[in-house]
Amino acid sequence: MTEEDLSLWLAHYRSSVGEEPTPALDEVILRAASRRAAHVRTMRRSVVVLALAAVAIWPLWRAHVARAPRASNLSGYGLQEGATRYYLLTAAGARYTGPGSMEQRP
Repeated sequence: MTEEDLSLWLAHYRSSVGEEPTPALDEVILRAASRRAAHVRTMRRSVVVLALAAVAIWPLWRAHVARAPRASNLSGYGLQEGATRYYLLTAAGARYTGPGSMEQRP
């Protein structure tokens, strides 16, 4: 393109572009910036509030969990003179002699 062609294009471009009033544009930009700043401030404050709540609840949360001692550690359940629970349940008990037992068959 030559310089004459560019000048024609520039003239058409400049005639089509309208002037935006500066105060109205400034107001739109400031409103958008204000909304964004309020959003960021709200998010930061909510994160701080949640962090403080977590720090306040954390010691109480461990107290909330009830840790009951195991019965086997207290009573020695399953141990009798060195025998294990499995042995006591399978071998050390009296044999069943009720209905259905094979005791009476030859």
